[in-house]
Amino acid sequence: MIHRVNSCLLLSPSPPAIFITSLQLSTYLVGNTSLTKKSPLTHPPYNTQSAGYLQDMGKQVKESTCIQLPSPFYSPPYHWAVISINILLCTIHCGDSIGQNCPKVLVTALATWLRHHFGGRPFTFSNNLWCARQDDDSVSCGIIAINTVKHHAFGEPLWSKTNWELLRIEEFNSILGDFVDSFDPETVPPNTPASTFPTASASESTMLSPPTSPSLSKPSDVALLISPVHLQDSKSTRSATPPAASSSTTPSPLASPLLSKLSDIGLLISIVHLCDNKSTQASSLTASPSTMPSPLASPSPPTILDPVLPPSKQVGTKKSRTLTKSMDFGPVGISCSAVAAKVLMAKVAAGTHIIDKEKWDQYVEKILAMDPDAEVELDEPLLICHSVCRKDFKQWPLYDMGNFKKHLEKCRRSTQPAGGTHTLSFLFKSLSH
Repeated sequence: MIHRVNSCLLLSPSPPAIFITSLQLSTYLVGNTSLTKKSPLTHPPYNTQSAGYLQDMGKQVKESTCIQLPSPFYSPPYHWAVISINILLCTIHCGDSIGQNCPKVLVTALATWLRHHFGGRPFTFSNNLWCARQDDDSVSCGIIAINTVKHHAFGEPLWSKTNWELLRIEEFNSILGDFVDSFDPETVPPNTPASTFPTASASESTMLSPPTSPSLSKPSDVALLISPVHLQDSKSTRSATPPAASSSTTPSPLASPLLSKLSDIGLLISIVHLCDNKSTQASSLTASPSTMPSPLASPSPPTILDPVLPPSKQVGTKKSRTLTKSMDFGPVGISCSAVAAKVLMAKVAAGTHIIDKEKWDQYVEKILAMDPDAEVELDEPLLICHSVCRKDFKQWPLYDMGNFKKHLEKCRRSTQPAGGTHTLSFLFKSLSH
């Protein structure tokens, strides 16, 4: 989807000043400990001359004519947002559809990476990138992120309740086109930064092929809605027609008749998907004669029981069970409060959690009631420093004092006795005289 937007930018007569980076940039930045950690002893410093995706991308950005680099990124847990770099103004702006702060680890890694490749120039950060707001919508963050990128690249109108259905269909068709392109790579140029990055001189461009990274999002509905018959037809068409000789100019993927036909199919599927009976229509679209059960098919062989296991542990035929409410939130046995605690701690670790002042004041008041000289800092909300032993203790989850209570009881038993108390050492000294 991103390489399609970049291809549209390259169609402009003048060299584009905007290049949209892929999701790999934020993934590699967050995963590079040389950019996120402060200790040079445990983590080696970042080297711009080494071979790697971040080093090659930094060189491409420095040698290109681009001024602005917007990019969607994953903001845990379960959210998408946009970050934009302005090379000329040395600024980093983040836009979030629900008003969430950008993860601190991404900001730290991005600022360090830019400082290494641009001669130590500091980049300022702010959470004021203009984007649409979700309000009562909790499922459109990904579409709003792509819409924000297109708004700053082409001036397209922002996502709103008047055009959200049309934007959903357009993005679905783009995803469908990318899905079809994955089966026919000859119709689309390789999706690498070097093939689409506008460099100052075309002769000095270097090829850049970043390694693939695991997808952070769930599988889209495209694989569930495309009929296997369409894919089979497209494969047979490709196998019957010999490939054309390669030329210097690559045809646009949108000009292919096969893609235009599938784009119309994607439009129809999208409209069906928006209907109330989407489950019935989707099942009819995904039905295949090869997957339909035959009434004459022989039953599956019985399961062979293990003679070593006791009868209570024997594996027999699977029994169908009704999904309980706990399965909606996580595996069986995990309560809703435990899942909420994990989500809360994920936000705290990513730096996106907003401290509730009322809860925080009550939390600090309870801690000071147990230890009047304890130290609790708002910058590190999970840590509590005991005034007696001067040790820091991490609480899990936030606003919970169970670990600190256990330490207080243990610390009282292990501290030095009060003055005048007869200890074992005092007894041995008295016996020696």
